[in-house]
Amino acid sequence: MTNESIPAFEEGTIRIPIRGEEVVVRKEAVVTGEVVINKERTIERQEITDTVRKQHVEVDQDYERHRNDFRSHYDTLRADETWDESEANYRYGWAAGRASRYAGKSFEDVEGDLRTSYYANTEDARWQRLREQVREGFRRARS
Repeated sequence: MTNESIPAFEEGTIRIPIRGEEVVVRKEAVVTGEVVINKERTIERQEITDTVRKQHVEVDQDYERHRNDFRSHYDTLRADETWDESEANYRYGWAAGRASRYAGKSFEDVEGDLRTSYYANTEDARWQRLREQVREGFRRARS
């Protein structure tokens, strides 16, 4: 055998694979158990006796002295409401005008707060219509 017959001794690159062992790890989800969930509708009734709504009414004799003036003021407005419906607005302004948290402040200073508070306490957003009534109650409480 000559050198020419052995391909390993020819010019060029020879690649020889090297084999070894490698650990291959894989994770696979398998069912190991089950959870059973049932839905059941139940109705429970309880009788409760309690105060659901509490309203505090304070009669202010000073307000009563101004009530006729408020009525006269109401008569000068073109109100969409009756006097009985509008009187609550005068009382609201009167109470705000007497409140210590608004002491020393003008109606314009507290109007935003009064409007927000009014909307929180009623379903009807009608501030512009009742503004003058609330303002008059506030003004008279200060005089």
